[in-house]
Amino acid sequence: RACRSVVKVVLDKAHHIGLAAATEHLAQGLDSSHMCIAFSSATSAGTGEGKADTGEASEACDAVVTDLAEAVARKLPKLASNASWKDATHTESDLWLWCRGWCPSGPPLYWVLTARGLERRAKEVLDSWGREVRWGSLHLFSNNRASEDVAFERIAQDRGALVVHQGRRDIRLRELMAWRYIHDELPARAWYVKADDDTLLFVRNLEDYLSTLEPAYPHFLGRRFLLPDSAYREWSISGGAGYVLSHGALSAFREVWDTCFEAVSRNSPGWASGGGDTAVARCLRIAGIEPSDTRDEFRRHRFHVFSQQMHQADNFGPEDSWYRRVSEQPLREGEDCCSADTTVSFHYMSGHMLNFRWPPGQIDPSDSE
Repeated sequence: RACRSVVKVVLDKAHHIGLAAATEHLAQGLDSSHMCIAFSSATSAGTGEGKADTGEASEACDAVVTDLAEAVARKLPKLASNASWKDATHTESDLWLWCRGWCPSGPPLYWVLTARGLERRAKEVLDSWGREVRWGSLHLFSNNRASEDVAFERIAQDRGALVVHQGRRDIRLRELMAWRYIHDELPARAWYVKADDDTLLFVRNLEDYLSTLEPAYPHFLGRRFLLPDSAYREWSISGGAGYVLSHGALSAFREVWDTCFEAVSRNSPGWASGGGDTAVARCLRIAGIEPSDTRDEFRRHRFHVFSQQMHQADNFGPEDSWYRRVSEQPLREGEDCCSADTTVSFHYMSGHMLNFRWPPGQIDPSDSE
């Protein structure tokens, strides 16, 4: 209700003063007070607490209106060509459809990039952390032919998951294509989580962490590290450790997606090295978004590049080893590497997910590849 009220104020304003003037007003924040009144009124009406809730609504308004105004300013040219826009017949359904793209809601959308062997590796995801994902919020991107996955698709559907077929192509292009599909088909989620089929996610820890952040802002979250071959301080992330885009980041990503896809397809200078995770990081950099520092208050990583056993063993070689050189310092490994409350993921966990216990983080010896 609050979102529709704000959008209606914005659209009516643009209709009456013209497209160019409305865009300028939105860009300069000239209508923020008007929109905040609508936001506060709608929020108060929704809670049934009347004026008592107005203060909280006003505090929440600034961030919401700023991001909403930026989104509307970008989309006004498209809205201007819409028939219902020209006729000013903004029905409730029209407003809701427009609102979905600007006011993110719903549980995080999780997606997994998988390949041959769905019946083993992807099924292990479904049988382990996939059970904690809410119905309809897990997508598995396969490069198998559809005819090869019929039996597994039935299993996935029974678990509330969806199998999406991509065809066989460069892993970097697969990752970019998956993000375009997610943006175009599922544009209204607040958070989007990508994992590999050998990534073990701790869904509750992750969602507790995300609840402390604002999804309208362009957050790019994961295990960041410095690219070893970059001429300057260039951050990337580990796709295997899993990473997260907020609604705001995905919207910005989609706007530069065509440029990135062409650069990767042609192996343009600066785009030929790395995997899909590096391609995504470079693409987001074009949009002005860098990976965030996601370590907890004690500087322990939340997203982990390797298995729990490897991180606790601290078996990464001398101080000048590649892993230590590309990692943020100080690097917390060994017994103090990973918090039970803040750890979000471990990588290279295929064959161990079902019997893994965290905490205390012991793998059943009888469980093997």
